[in-house]
Amino acid sequence: MVIWKYPLVLKDEQKIQMPLVAWPLCVQMQNGQPMLWMKVDPTSESVESTIYIVGTGHPVPDGRSYVGTFQVPPFVWHVFA
Repeated sequence: MVIWKYPLVLKDEQKIQMPLVAWPLCVQMQNGQPMLWMKVDPTSESVESTIYIVGTGHPVPDGRSYVGTFQVPPFVWHVFA
């Protein structure tokens, strides 16, 4: 297992390629960009995963797990995988 970092785009929904065996760890800003850190098994097959970014007060996507929260003032965003 290793930890990989994925840059996120500030939009409602995005697809990222990641190993099938992966667990989200946290989301934070790094150098002005939101980043998602994942614990992954790099030997497992690659899959496309959907990541959702939701603003405070907006509906949460059904069946998705909360990953973390980050801020881009004046807004606060919440990430679901």
